[in-house]
Amino acid sequence: MAQPEQARESTKAVRTNDATRNASVARVDMKLEVVVIPVSDVDRAKDFYGRLGWRLDADFASGDDFRVIQFTPPGSGVGIRHKSWGRHSRSSWRESRRRDCNRRR
Repeated sequence: MAQPEQARESTKAVRTNDATRNASVARVDMKLEVVVIPVSDVDRAKDFYGRLGWRLDADFASGDDFRVIQFTPPGSGVGIRHKSWGRHSRSSWRESRRRDCNRRR
């Protein structure tokens, strides 16, 4: 059986039709600030990222249907925002609260 060839790096120049080469086009400094991740159990996500040592920036709710937490990793300018909303998330949140209360007794 033949042995696979080793991968070789390409030395070919890559050409693009990059619009930024045109002097009339301005460059815009773009930065990622927040990434939103939907979760079914916000308390579980909060516990996980808190144990990683991430900074909690926000934790707010609007009624029983909507809750948001936001964490930022140490030294990062990008926050991770976790949202839950709707009937399924509400029941998960209530179950989690009930478990927390039972653990404290």
